[in-house]
Amino acid sequence: MKKYWLLILLLVVLLIAAVFAWQLYALYTAAFGTDILLNATRADWGVLGDFFGGTLNPIFSFLGLIMLLVTLFQNQTELELSRNELKESSQALKAQASTLDKQRFEDTFFALLNQLNNLLEQLLAEGVRHDFEGKPTDRNSVVTALKHDLIGSDLHRLTPYTTSLQAAKNVLLKHDPLLNQYFRILYQILKFVATNSPNTSLVGHFNVQSLEDTTPSANEKFYSNIVRSFVPETVYYLLAVNCFTKNSQDPYRPYKLLVERYEFFEHMPLRIPDHQNRELLDNLVAHYKPTAFGSNADYGQRG
Repeated sequence: MKKYWLLILLLVVLLIAAVFAWQLYALYTAAFGTDILLNATRADWGVLGDFFGGTLNPIFSFLGLIMLLVTLFQNQTELELSRNELKESSQALKAQASTLDKQRFEDTFFALLNQLNNLLEQLLAEGVRHDFEGKPTDRNSVVTALKHDLIGSDLHRLTPYTTSLQAAKNVLLKHDPLLNQYFRILYQILKFVATNSPNTSLVGHFNVQSLEDTTPSANEKFYSNIVRSFVPETVYYLLAVNCFTKNSQDPYRPYKLLVERYEFFEHMPLRIPDHQNRELLDNLVAHYKPTAFGSNADYGQRG
């Protein structure tokens, strides 16, 4: 019924006009009779026309004005509906574009993450080697061996540890090309999350100043937490050494700011036995802002 309301209104207006015309005719014939219409002269017809025209024209004009206003209202309503439809279409297009952007981001993100994990699998692979007598012995993985060299193992060590962060980093950088490649890809993933994740606060502004002045968005935290979940405990120590910076101009400074931004050491064990390299670990903890350790329970209980 609502679909034909304008047509119904038009019929009502025409009916009202017809009723007014009929009532006027009835009024005229009641006053002057019907004979006057049959015997009317040209002058009488002119008077009759003036009578009907003068009476009905204002009524028809008023009804016409009503129809004009109704038409304008209808046009305004349709225009408003068109605007709403365009707005909804625009919002739908924006949502679609946002979905496509997110899909493109995640395709690249998970491709990089897969490459990172493939490298990690190689770095964590244990092996077997043979001594001079040909006897097989277990060989630690690259990560485990380096962690033992820098931080320590369950065994007591007779030779002194390296306590200098710079010296430890020099050992790390010269140790294994595959490990350095792992850290480079990890940096690119964190940078990609910072600059390209949906609703990032760093879009188009990746530099030291923006890293220091902004806080990560919820999406940044979400994707960086995914990356962090694939990092084993032993790698945290090596990553902390890798991101050591000598000064504010150090090329590794953005890397350091990223691991602080995303609380990358939240699950790094900070309590180690006395016979291990506690001094190096203390130096590492002091080198990073508290934000790097997030809600690490060991951070505030170290003594």
